[in-house]
Formats: sequence, structure tokens, C-alpha cells
Amino acid sequence: MFAGPAVNATITHGRWADWLAMPSRTLLPGQPVSRLWAGERLGVPSVSQCASEESPVHTCPSILPALAIAAILVPAGLLPRVMPPAGMPAQAESAQSDGFTAFLARVDAAQLELQNGRVAAFKALWSQAEDITLSGGFGGTIEKGWPAISSRLDWVGTRFSNGTHRIERIVTHVSGDLGYVVQAEHLRYRVPGETSDSTRDYRVTMIFRREAGEWRIVHRQADSQLTRQ
Repeated sequence: MFAGPAVNATITHGRWADWLAMPSRTLLPGQPVSRLWAGERLGVPSVSQCASEESPVHTCPSILPALAIAAILVPAGLLPRVMPPAGMPAQAESAQSDGFTAFLARVDAAQLELQNGRVAAFKALWSQAEDITLSGGFGGTIEKGWPAISSRLDWVGTRFSNGTHRIERIVTHVSGDLGYVVQAEHLRYRVPGETSDSTRDYRVTMIFRREAGEWRIVHRQADSQLTRQ
């Protein structure tokens, strides 16, 4: 078994070899590269030619010398470190912090604007694609597409004034260009023209998609079914 300083794994199986053959993310900080691994720099045949799910790497005589040499050259800076592929925990954690938390704060602030009768900020956060949907807390049909959702949000804005809210975030998750949140929303507001406050408590799911580098709302579902039937 061999573990070189260039990687954080043990070499025992063809599956690891497939991992090694995946494209690295960086050659040096800030320098992106594509399809580069130590064996290719050394002129060694492709890993897939020597290793499979049933065949461990140590049965391939041309791979081990390359890995041993790479273990010497990588720390010396003569070969790039093999970085873990997208989807591994460190990168997933990084993606989650890549603007998603800040976007959720913008959504919260825009909803507060909506609950005070000002709809522009909340509408600006929506995608305008054909596949977006809204199942609103006031009931009715499920709206699909931006023209229908835009009109619905304009109507919702006429139902609110003097609003406040408290949000209980239950689950937040992001992976790549998709994210979602599950939360409870507790609203206090006044219907325009009335003299007393109203309250609403919602179970909410929202789905988000990154479009042209910007997060956008693509689905919102809200209902007040908080009591088990």
C-alpha cells in the first residue's frame, strides 16, 4: 500500500486509480488546468488500461514506478498536486458558502418588503424562465412561468402592509447550481384598509438555481397546514 504526499488517499484499488485520472482543479493557486495527472506528465499509459474495479493498481507494473517518482517530484514542486474532484466534501462546503448564504439574506429582506406592500425587490430575485413555479400561501392554482408569477406577486403585494416576519430555517442545502431551503415563516401584518393586525404561519420550501452566475428563485411553495389532520 502506498500513500504519497501529493494525495490524501491510499492506493489499493482501481477505483482510486480512476479518481487519480480525473481532471485536477488547480495547478498552482489561481491557475486552472484541464485533464492533467502525474502519470501523463511521466508518459505512463492510461490508468484505465491497467486497472479496473476488479484489478488493483499494484498489479500494473508501469503505474507503481510513476507513482513513486511522483511522490518525490510533487513535494519538490516539479509536478502539480492532484486535487480532489468536484463533489468531494471540501469543495461542497466551499460551494455552499459561495454567495448562497448571502442570497438567502437578500430573499429574507425582499420578503419583508413584500409584506409591507412593496413587491419590486422580491420580484427581482426570481428567474424569468418558463419552468418556474409558485404555489403561494394564499392558495389557488399553481402559477407557472414568469408572466403568471409576476402578476400573482403584484396581487400579493396589495394584501400586505405594516408587515413583520420571523423565519425558522430548518434545512439549507446547495450543490453546484441548485439549492433549496425548508423553513417556517411567521408573519404579522395588516391588510390595507383594516384596523387590526393579521397573522399567518407558513410551511415553506423554496428552490433556487444559479443562472449566469446569479442565484434566482425557481420555485416557492407555502401552506398553512401546521396542524396534523
